[in-house]
Amino acid sequence: MAEEHEDDPASAAKREADERRAGRSNVLLGATIEQNGARMPVRVSNLSANGALVIGDRLPVADTNVTSIATALPLKAS
Repeated sequence: MAEEHEDDPASAAKREADERRAGRSNVLLGATIEQNGARMPVRVSNLSANGALVIGDRLPVADTNVTSIATALPLKAS
């Protein structure tokens, strides 16, 4: 059996697939994210231990570090 290494592309792909299979909770929460002092209102949905779907009119580029400020208030569906 081949040994997996962290820098091996196949191992990275397997880890990513495993993370995407993590249990998810379908929610709709209001939140604010902050990047470089700019605050952006967003909706947070589809939570898992490894991430969430963030919905908003203006979002930072993927894989950008941001600060999340969740209001933890459910939003009404419109």
